[in-house]
Amino acid sequence: MRVLHAATLVAAAAILTGPVASAQSLGEAAAREKAKRKGKPEPSKVFTDDDLRSAGGVANVPAAVDAPASADGQAKPAEGEKAGQAKKEKEKSPDELQAEQQAAWRKKVDHIQSEVNRIRQMVAAIQADLNDTSGGVYTPRRATLQTRLDEAQKNLADGEQTLANLQEEGRRNGYR
Repeated sequence: MRVLHAATLVAAAAILTGPVASAQSLGEAAAREKAKRKGKPEPSKVFTDDDLRSAGGVANVPAAVDAPASADGQAKPAEGEKAGQAKKEKEKSPDELQAEQQAAWRKKVDHIQSEVNRIRQMVAAIQADLNDTSGGVYTPRRATLQTRLDEAQKNLADGEQTLANLQEEGRRNGYR
């Protein structure tokens, strides 16, 4: 994306300066611009309330705006908050950490299981529509249904594989 942006800028500059620039110099200029930007992070735009108002948007300021900002624009937590957060993180026992990991794993498994069940129901519904031949056998509708069935079956296989991988991960980590 940066290369495209740089090439666009160079092309605009070449058009503005006249027909003196050739295709070779345009490529060289784009390469120089790419090399110049390679090590530098892209500067970020800071939007203010005035920018939002002038654009016609509504300024919605969160409550955490009052916190002092660091040089990179992110809010700094108060010193007491830092100590409290570090203390909370240090107080967790290995059993608590494993319980949290198991809960996160269980949540993933439940989500994937519900998706697999939803896709199974979709496959069954599409198959039932395909089994109804009262509208004709060789129709565009049946071709569309067959395509949808193939895609749904592929998604079902992917979901079942993901579920099996998660269950294997749980087995290896001793979850249940």
